[in-house]
Amino acid sequence: MQSNLQPAFQQSASRYEADPVKHFQQHQPPDESAVAAILAYAVRSRSCFHLAASDERALEHKRGVKRATQRKAGFISAPSEIHNLIACHEIYKRFGKRQYPAPFYWDDFAGLLRANIPQSGGIIVPCRIRGLQRAWLYYKHPSDLAPRWLTANGKPCGLKANPSIHIVGIRNAERSGIVVLVSDALEAERRAGDGAVCFVGLNGVAPSTLTTQLRVALPCLRAVLLDLGETDVWLTRALDFAGLRWEVA
Repeated sequence: MQSNLQPAFQQSASRYEADPVKHFQQHQPPDESAVAAILAYAVRSRSCFHLAASDERALEHKRGVKRATQRKAGFISAPSEIHNLIACHEIYKRFGKRQYPAPFYWDDFAGLLRANIPQSGGIIVPCRIRGLQRAWLYYKHPSDLAPRWLTANGKPCGLKANPSIHIVGIRNAERSGIVVLVSDALEAERRAGDGAVCFVGLNGVAPSTLTTQLRVALPCLRAVLLDLGETDVWLTRALDFAGLRWEVA
């Protein structure tokens, strides 16, 4: 596992210092396992990002997400600039010179790894499929109903975010063949509190992306209950095309 997380090849130190951007560009984009490993380390390592107590309270009171659920799911608070730098330094020490997933990028002016995260506060929810983190979803505040992906697109050596659904309680779906589709990752985590049903956060992904990711994650899936407020005709057509039965919850 350790070797898979290392760069495909190493440049000499002098060449790297001479042109760090070119060095990063020569690395292949990280595969799914590398993305998951880097993002998980950023969330779980005590020296990296964390969830502030004030955000814990706000999520519980305003969105109804229990604190134990928040910790288990790896929610983190948008860091200040100094905490961003400290966390990125620790991540860089762990994974070295390589291409990083969004929201990380190489700041060639400062010569540092950075994370493209707003400094105005907010909450970050790691989106997972089968326990592997795929991307980070950013909420300006707990009541934010239009979260956005954290991306490094447009930054030096930065990559686009990989939009992803968020699956909670996948073992339940493996037994029943049914999932409940809700609007976003926070709602999926809130609703999955009783542990009896599998909830999937749509997170604004395209209908074709939804069905593809569902089929890969849950080959045994038979039906989808839609609990989205409004039923999108393109979504239902995509489910029909994928051979999945659907009903409005």
